[in-house]
Amino acid sequence: MKHSFGLYISETPPETVVLSMNHARAQYFKAQPLFDYDEQHVLIDNEQEFRLQKKLIINYELMMELAKLGASVKVLAPKSLQTQLKQYLAAAMSQYP
Repeated sequence: MKHSFGLYISETPPETVVLSMNHARAQYFKAQPLFDYDEQHVLIDNEQEFRLQKKLIINYELMMELAKLGASVKVLAPKSLQTQLKQYLAAAMSQYP
């Protein structure tokens, strides 16, 4: 499926995901993207920020991949994915008092 991430198959409709990343992460992403994208998905591409928008199915695999990227990537939309990441990261941080 063109909107799916990873191996997970779902009937869930895709949502518009907007990601912002710093220049260093952008260079890596361009060399080894997390998902297929083309120039129409790129909103900003300069020395300060690389921002792209793509319709993706929000699933556990996508959330985990974004969580692995830590502070180098920020989810700007959708709010539901921001909330899921915050909850996941807060639970992880609670393991280290």
